[in-house]
Amino acid sequence: MFNFLTTLPAILGIIGFVIYLILKKSITEDPIIKSILEKLRYNEPGFYNQLDKLSDSEKVKILKTDYRLRDKISEGDRKLLDKSLTNQYRTNLFVYSLCAILLLVGIYLFTRPVPLQIDNIQVQNTDSRDNNQIVDLDPITVTWTSSGKNGDILVALENIETGKQTKRYRALASDGEIIFKSDNYDNYDKILSNRFPNESNKIRAIVYSGQESFKSKPFEIKVGVKIICLPEESDKLVFNAIIDQRIIDNFHFAPRLTLFKDEHFNNKETFEAPEFSSRPTLVIRNTKDFTISNFALSVNPRDIVNTKVYRTDVESLKVAFMELKNKQNK
Repeated sequence: MFNFLTTLPAILGIIGFVIYLILKKSITEDPIIKSILEKLRYNEPGFYNQLDKLSDSEKVKILKTDYRLRDKISEGDRKLLDKSLTNQYRTNLFVYSLCAILLLVGIYLFTRPVPLQIDNIQVQNTDSRDNNQIVDLDPITVTWTSSGKNGDILVALENIETGKQTKRYRALASDGEIIFKSDNYDNYDKILSNRFPNESNKIRAIVYSGQESFKSKPFEIKVGVKIICLPEESDKLVFNAIIDQRIIDNFHFAPRLTLFKDEHFNNKETFEAPEFSSRPTLVIRNTKDFTISNFALSVNPRDIVNTKVYRTDVESLKVAFMELKNKQNK
């Protein structure tokens, strides 16, 4: 559609020129000139008969330059003839100039570099488990479509409420996407002002190109909670909830851990926290009877229904269990 609009002036110029040539009448068809020629027909029939045998182009030449013709018509008719010829010339000059200008404008618009345009900016969770649910524990993918001249752009995330932005990352417009990684933060965590469990921050993506900026619609990033496990004494696994690498005390949960005797899921036993707590504890006195290769853990939060906003650090659980096992085997 854009290419068609850029060529439209040239198309109009060519069409207008062709139509004008088709509809354009000979100079001899001008009413004033026809009236002068009619006078010659009666006053100078011999000269008129010679003139009538000529083609239109030859007649035009004589009307413009032949002084014999001018001597045979009155001074008033000569003035009218000059005026009519001048008007015809000006009309032709105007039409040809206008068509030429339209043609040149069309060529210029078609050949000039098209300014870069960024559209359809989308933000989604890079984690393929749920692209629609964005949690700040996961990387974020910003995508866009571009048209026009390719070039460097800068992409950032902005907190709508505070105006704080992440670091601006450079990319090519033709790349179409960029990822903000949550594990290295990318200054991403610094713009998240709300850090309470089960709440969110309103964010938008901004693409910068030269002096222009293109913004996405607002989207929500849920506050993510990570569950870690630490050994305590010789028979306790203590769980903690953390946000931004800090232990929080407003996330209450009662984890349930199912262990198996072997790697084939035989002879299971389940251990449960006795109550909801921000620091729940599981007591396991017979770790030697179980393997940590296979297990099932349910965080069982008291207040949060959406299970995608919290994640368990599986490695910390395995390490804590092995430490208990080593202590009990001594």
